Amino acid sequence: MKWNIKQKAPDEFIKKFPEYPPLVLQLLYDRGLDAQEKIDEFFNPDYSQDLHDPFLMSGMKEAVERIKKAIKDRERIVVFADYDCDGVCGGVVMEAGLKALGANLGGIYIPDRHKEGFGLNKNAVKELKEKGAELIITVDCGVVNHEEVDLANSLGMEVIITDHHSVIGKRPAAIIIDPHQEGDQYPFEDLAGAGVAFKVVQALVKGEEKISEGWEKWLLDLVALATVADMVPLLGENRTLVKYGLIVMAQTKRSGLRELMRVAGLSPVLEKKKIPTAEGVDSLVSRIETGRYSFSTNLNSHALGFRLAPRINVTSSLAHANIAYDLLSAESEEEAKALAEKIDEINRDKYKVIDKLIADVEERLRDKKIGKIIFEASDEWPVGVVRWAAQKFRDKYYRPVFIFNIAEGKAKA
Repeated sequence: MKWNIKQKAPDEFIKKFPEYPPLVLQLLYDRGLDAQEKIDEFFNPDYSQDLHDPFLMSGMKEAVERIKKAIKDRERIVVFADYDCDGVCGGVVMEAGLKALGANLGGIYIPDRHKEGFGLNKNAVKELKEKGAELIITVDCGVVNHEEVDLANSLGMEVIITDHHSVIGKRPAAIIIDPHQEGDQYPFEDLAGAGVAFKVVQALVKGEEKISEGWEKWLLDLVALATVADMVPLLGENRTLVKYGLIVMAQTKRSGLRELMRVAGLSPVLEKKKIPTAEGVDSLVSRIETGRYSFSTNLNSHALGFRLAPRINVTSSLAHANIAYDLLSAESEEEAKALAEKIDEINRDKYKVIDKLIADVEERLRDKKIGKIIFEASDEWPVGVVRWAAQKFRDKYYRPVFIFNIAEGKAKA
């Protein structure tokens, strides 16, 4: 095994920040945090200072104008969201913003992972047209779907793409909001799909009289969950979104999230402390500081990434992501409780399926010499769980692993 060792932090960098131990400084340097403002943002993210203006993102002005025109003209808007945790959470975020502005919503469309696969597909586009859609807004997908966008345009619909994946090949004929698109000058490009959706909502509600200032902060519980689930770097703007999202999640208004935390064995605690006012400061400053609070919670990124996100993701792996969407959108405690318990049951079933798959592969490997790569396939292994089995064998045998599902003449690994 070959180890690639990170470059040692320069002595001048170590000397510049004597308040931190050398090991901490090395870790900061490894993450590109080599300036005071970057280090401050990492340790003490500030919502009012560390989030960038959404209108710095390419396509944002055009998207907001088009969406507001659709709302004013009562055009039927459909949100098309990916089926993973990032997509589902982002879809709920986008839908919430549109609802708050009084949009004529035609619902949300989440494709079936097993039958439709990732991104827009032509059958879905035709179905949305039949249901009266006039504007499609994608979440966490779309930048590679130029043929599907062309079809939507030919049927009289328009498409706004919000995504965080790289544009590969031909650029779709749509308004595109994606910090990874060529020429985008947005200061932070590593947002999750839900993070991009949140920036769109931020832009949409900015200056809206009927939307109370700071309303969008209540969406941060889902943004934080999606950001951790999609394993984007917890640096820069992502770190700020997750920090404040954890505080929102600890007091979430979503009955679905509360019930999901319950079945996942999480008991969120929110601590609220009044910030003391220093004596002798200017009276105006005293009035500003008086009544301000600091918050902390026992929730953390581990709870989101290993307790909540897997339960959201398992719905698309073994059933349909609509179940997760219904949970996060549930308006009653009874509905939320039933859906959370259903999801928890699906999650338990996942381990039974994975255990059988692992046993099948182990049986095959027992009869052969294991080479430098493990490469196995079957039509009996559900496509939604092959990745988890592959991870198990990777960790056990320390080599690349490909586990395939074969269905209708196609193999997915």
